[in-house]
Amino acid sequence: MITANDDVVKSAGRVFAVLELFDEARTPLSATEVVRRLAFPQSSTVALLKTMVSLGYLAFDQFDRRYLPTMRVPMLGRWLMDAAGADGSLLHLIRTISSDTAETVALSAQTDLAMQFLHVERGTKPLTLTVNAGDRTALLTTVIGIVALSGRPDQTIARYVGRANKQIHDLAQHADQAVVMKQVTEVRRRGFGVGDSEYSAGIGVLAWLLPPLSGDRRVVLSVAGAVDGIREAREHIIESVTAAMKVHFDAG
Repeated sequence: MITANDDVVKSAGRVFAVLELFDEARTPLSATEVVRRLAFPQSSTVALLKTMVSLGYLAFDQFDRRYLPTMRVPMLGRWLMDAAGADGSLLHLIRTISSDTAETVALSAQTDLAMQFLHVERGTKPLTLTVNAGDRTALLTTVIGIVALSGRPDQTIARYVGRANKQIHDLAQHADQAVVMKQVTEVRRRGFGVGDSEYSAGIGVLAWLLPPLSGDRRVVLSVAGAVDGIREAREHIIESVTAAMKVHFDAG
């Protein structure tokens, strides 16, 4: 039986699912299209869309019966974009790199013991990393997590390892602090992280910790694609990221 609290959580999740659907589609959608693509119940979805219209987050065209987010949606995150670059230039940064490398480029940030993808620019090559904004992955066992930790003091990293292990009952799955620190040290020495087949088989990743943003927030930039392709294009990718970051952060 669904409780009132469960209903609130489900409704909130559906609101964000609708907004993310529009972000993916980048075109007006009818209620029928939203229902079909999200597999939500027809009646509750129509009610949700009407509510979002009444609150000013969606506009509804009476002529073609389609919905589209209003400018109120991007304005909600304007202060975050200001922190990342006055005109959203951090997104321009990853789009530039994605265009130059044809690989999937993403921004992610640490959320407690996980890494969460904030924005993903998909590559155009046949084999690309399939993740979406909002997806989470492990902190201690992925290259983007290790890169994020490389900006933390050693004692803080040790606390994360200890907390993570307390949540895992199987000792065989516990993170080895010495191994984590060795990986962190290598990232600090090299200046970026290298990973193979962590998110899915055959996918390679190169990742960089960006300079602190407003509020001392740290974000990881990653370039992902077929393992062989990332290896072969490694020097080009490094040059592309280095040049783009220089332009972005020198301008900032």
